Amino acid sequence: MATSDNTHVPASNVVRVTIPASVAYNFDSITKVTQTVLGKLGCLGCHSGRDIRFIIEDNFAVDEKLNVFPNINNVGNELAR
Repeated sequence: MATSDNTHVPASNVVRVTIPASVAYNFDSITKVTQTVLGKLGCLGCHSGRDIRFIIEDNFAVDEKLNVFPNINNVGNELAR
């Protein structure tokens, strides 16, 4: 279980949810996402000991037609290494 300073959180309790900024900064949207994630974890009413971490999208990819889309799988990032 997490301590008050959020250290020593068992890795199995960490849930990462990648969201766009438009969801992160909209109370109704982030509430709905939280409820949906909790439902998928098996308990609509509580976090059930889970450490849910919302990560704002910051990886994007561009196709040959210059369409920009989220790159949640970090495809192509091996070129930056």
